Amino acid sequence: MSKDSAVRVAKIAFMFAVGALIWFSPCPAGLKPLAWKYFSAYIVAILGIMLQPYSSPVVMLAVIGFYSLLLGAKPLLTGFASTTTWQVFAAFMISVAFASTGLGKRIAFKLIGMFGKTSLGLGYAEAFTDLTLGLAIPSTTARAGGVVFPIFNNVATTLGSTVEQGTSRKLAAYLAIVAYHINLTTASAFLTGMAPNVQIAAFAQDILKVDLNWITWAKMAFLPALVLVLLIPFVMYVFYPPEIKRIDNYKELSKKGLEEMGPMSAKEKWLALFFFLAVLGWATGSITKFSAVSVAIVFLSLCLIFGCMTWEQVRSNKGAWNTLIWYGAIIGLSSQLSGAGFFKWFADVLRQSYDFTQFDPVMLMLVLVIGGLVIRYAFASSSVFTTSMMPVMYTIGLVAGAPALPLAIVCAACNGYGAMLTNYGGACGPVLFGYGHVPMKKWWLLGTIDAVLATVVWFGVGVPLWKFLGVM
Repeated sequence: MSKDSAVRVAKIAFMFAVGALIWFSPCPAGLKPLAWKYFSAYIVAILGIMLQPYSSPVVMLAVIGFYSLLLGAKPLLTGFASTTTWQVFAAFMISVAFASTGLGKRIAFKLIGMFGKTSLGLGYAEAFTDLTLGLAIPSTTARAGGVVFPIFNNVATTLGSTVEQGTSRKLAAYLAIVAYHINLTTASAFLTGMAPNVQIAAFAQDILKVDLNWITWAKMAFLPALVLVLLIPFVMYVFYPPEIKRIDNYKELSKKGLEEMGPMSAKEKWLALFFFLAVLGWATGSITKFSAVSVAIVFLSLCLIFGCMTWEQVRSNKGAWNTLIWYGAIIGLSSQLSGAGFFKWFADVLRQSYDFTQFDPVMLMLVLVIGGLVIRYAFASSSVFTTSMMPVMYTIGLVAGAPALPLAIVCAACNGYGAMLTNYGGACGPVLFGYGHVPMKKWWLLGTIDAVLATVVWFGVGVPLWKFLGVM
């Protein structure tokens, strides 16, 4: 057996050993035995995602398969019938349409023509491109790594800023760090801004009993996120300024890019229409009663019917299919855990053990966010942080009597911008860091600066907003 195989076997053995230890240990007082067994499965799944002996879909299939022998298959497979799972899958596919038609590139080039007179202006063009695409592309990697930064990196290359020439600081380094931080800011602006957001919404429903639908999320999160979108390019311009300050030929760059693309194709026009209708559908769901997943699937269907993408492209999107498998599995486990009363029991235990009522609600939420940022260094995935920590943060806040909606959204935001701290905290991190424009120490330092800035803005802008909205 090779060393790599031995390590994998050791990780698998450790996972299931922990699961067996929980399974056979006495069930805590006040908790249903079935909930304790589901907890065993959930812990094994979380360990599998963190240790990664195999890819997440393989780990999830192994966990579901083994525990279905003990608990029955139907309860553990309910996640694959969840609207949450299919909303993520359909939304992932929308990114295929943006890449296939070239509409994402067209948006970027138009914004360069509007904002590209200076390098700071390019930072804002990059920021607003990501903010716009965040309405419909839930994959931070697809958005920043697949659409936004490649365009702006090409602009930097055109201006003589490359790794090969050792001239990244001229422009490319600044655009790379702005792309990363903005991407993780817009991730929290909308329910559709990041794939784990729908899982967060599910936890908010299960634990806090609040409905974080698309319009509610936007009302609570868009203003703080917008303030950060306006601040981050400038703050990074101050702390990590590009050597190029003005770009005299920005109009020509925009014009050349658009000319190379040619006139707006019929597919782009159809996608723009469908994009508008989808956003309208998500925004008016509380009025029309159309579910977000129904809107997303109709959007996907129209894109396929009108040729904005092909079924072959859908089949080849490994990220979407991987997500379908492991998200469906973890949602099934978490929903069974919630249905068996585990989170309610956990909240009661915390309530009996600690007097959280002595804390001011705002101070409590700040403590939870800071704690989340500290522990964020241990997580190489926003999805893993969501499944591991969000239930704990929500439960503690619930026990302490923190206002449910602000608690739900501020913890969700922490999950997004907490990934700024490292080059591995979010899926798009390794992609953008991999360009080699920014040294690791500088990447971490700049990430810390903007993470602190984000915390200040979310509390300094968010709390007054939520009080105005009457939810605090």
